[in-house]
Amino acid sequence: VPAAMSAPAYAQARQKLFTFDATLHSLLYLSGFLHAAVPMEHFRQLFPEYTKKELRTRLAQYLFPGDQAQRPLSGLSGGERGRLVLAGILESRPNLLLLDEPTNHMDIPAKETIESALQSYKGTLVLVTHDRYLLSRIADSLLIIEEGKVWYYPFDYDHYRRMLRKKEEGVGSGVSASLAESTLILARSESSGQAKITL
Repeated sequence: VPAAMSAPAYAQARQKLFTFDATLHSLLYLSGFLHAAVPMEHFRQLFPEYTKKELRTRLAQYLFPGDQAQRPLSGLSGGERGRLVLAGILESRPNLLLLDEPTNHMDIPAKETIESALQSYKGTLVLVTHDRYLLSRIADSLLIIEEGKVWYYPFDYDHYRRMLRKKEEGVGSGVSASLAESTLILARSESSGQAKITL
């Protein structure tokens, strides 16, 4: 795996991979980051240990089946480009994944594919997104940025929304009322060895 992929920064990887200015394209190719003109060859060079069948299977899992794996990278949409970059990053199995708006420019099937891949991801995930559906499906804890302050919320997005509704209804703060539950959830997250934190 190229050094550029060892500490994945999704937005940077996407920008580097799909800058098709002739000079930058040449520089990226020579540096070993831009491997090929089609997804299949790109994956083959990222993962030389995979057989042809494994390459096809992996690409199909990210919605690049059959002929789609042979389409020129320059002809891919923004969502397809993002999906290809994320596929390469996820296949490299990093311990820490930092994602900034990973579902931007993606259609519903692509979003569902990314959601499924992120749900099965085994490392620590820090996700910055406005995609509330993705939040509710992926995040098991939140970093809330409010009024210039950041605080940790050890529950998922749906729990946070319920707490906000109770707070608006005057039932209580929700956070202090569930301190025992908070401790229990924190213990579960720590013992699992992984955390999914959302900004």
